[in-house]
Parts: sequence; C-alpha cells; structure tokens
Amino acid sequence: MFLVNRYKKLLKENLKKFIIGWVMLAQGPLAMAFVFDTLAARYPNIISDYLVMFIAAWLIIVLFSFLSLTIWVTFKSHISGGDRIFMIMSAYVLIWMVFGNFYYFDGVVFNFMAKTSATMGNDAGILLSGLKDFWAFDPSTGGYTTVNRLENYVDSLYFSGVTISTVGYGDILPTTMLSKMFAVLESFCGQMITVVAVGLCFASATESIKSGNNLDDE
Repeated sequence: MFLVNRYKKLLKENLKKFIIGWVMLAQGPLAMAFVFDTLAARYPNIISDYLVMFIAAWLIIVLFSFLSLTIWVTFKSHISGGDRIFMIMSAYVLIWMVFGNFYYFDGVVFNFMAKTSATMGNDAGILLSGLKDFWAFDPSTGGYTTVNRLENYVDSLYFSGVTISTVGYGDILPTTMLSKMFAVLESFCGQMITVVAVGLCFASATESIKSGNNLDDE
C-alpha cells in the first residue's frame, strides 16, 4: 500500500508526473523479463526456483499495486470532467499493456525453467498456446539463447487485447491455471473500466441536457 499511497500523493501534486509513473509501473513485468534474460544468458547457474519465486512474488505485488491504483483512479480520485475520462481511457490501455507484459514475462521464465529441467519435456513450458519457444539450445556454448522475442511479445500483447475486450478469437489460449486466472482477472478489469466509462459519458450527456433545459427555462 505504500507504493499506492505514493502514487495517490503524486496525482494530487502533478498529473503529468503521475501518468509517467503510472506508465512506468505498467512496464515492470517487461523490465523484469529483460533482467531475467540477462541473468539466464550470462549466469544460468544462479537461476533457481527460489529466485524465480522471489521475482514472481515481486511482480505480483507490482501488478496488484497497479490494479489497486487504477481502480482508485477510476472510482475515487479527485479529478473530474475531461481529465477523468482521459484517465479512465488511459487505465484501459495500461491494463491491456501490463497484462500483456505479464504474459510475456511468465512465458520467458516458465519456458526457460522447462527447457533446463530434467523432468520436463523439451516442448513444455509454453503458458499460451500459439506462442513459440522463448529459448533455444546453443551447442557452441552449451547454454540457451533467446529466440522469437519480438514475435512472442507482439502475440502476448495481442492475447491481452482480445482478452480485455472479451473478443476471444481462440487462436491463442492459456494453458496453465495461472495464465487462465490472470486472463479472467484481466477480462473483469476491462469490463469494469468499460462500464465506468459508459456511465460517465451518459452522466455527462444528461448534465448537458439539464443545463440546456435550465437555460431555455430562464
């Protein structure tokens, strides 16, 4: 909650800095994916289940801090009018982005752990069906190198987009309990933001009509 409170204070002091910080918070999973890439490629021996659990726990905290902040901005922030509608639309876009980054990070980590595990098959470790391997064995070094990153990142954002909009084409599907639960959570958040946005638009239109009628009466 400390992180959320800091962002609430920032919103009251400087809207521009708040939005920049808000966007940076949404990039947390993507940043950690790059950190994991560096560690796994250069120092594969230090990658362990405990390290992965620590990173995952940290990202869960960041994710739910982001969602808590987004819900607060949507329902209880002091801003109003056009700025409020802008913030709600921004919340929708950032929820799409943060979940896409989270799917990508999970794919990077889970696929690496599957590739380096003696108990899992070489084709295991894909959280979203339709994505390709994130890692490939390099015989010259005896280690793993990154592959298909741009394509998988775009596909992760694509899956996030069809999930938050509840379109669900079915060409990419969650394959684990974790990815399924996060897909459901994302769809709930997306619909919540949509309902609030529509409600505000109707409220604004109603106020405009009432104001116009009052002017006509005078």
